[in-house]
Amino acid sequence: MAAAPPSEDYTTVLNQRFKEEDTTRHYGAPAQGIHAIQREIAQHADLKHEAAPFEPDRDKCARLKTVITAWLDSVAAWRPA
Repeated sequence: MAAAPPSEDYTTVLNQRFKEEDTTRHYGAPAQGIHAIQREIAQHADLKHEAAPFEPDRDKCARLKTVITAWLDSVAAWRPA
């Protein structure tokens, strides 16, 4: 699995654990061909404000959608080595 396609607007990490990694540890078993992906997105990536009333920002959402779509396309095309 490769990192998400490059983007000037966002940062990504690959094969680094989140502080709360229960999801990937619980559901992933790479040795058995079961892979888990955890994706976290900061509020400032798609909201006008990081406080109530949590309104989406249409321009931010459009940019984020492009990046997520490219990432999901790469996930769907991935095959184990």
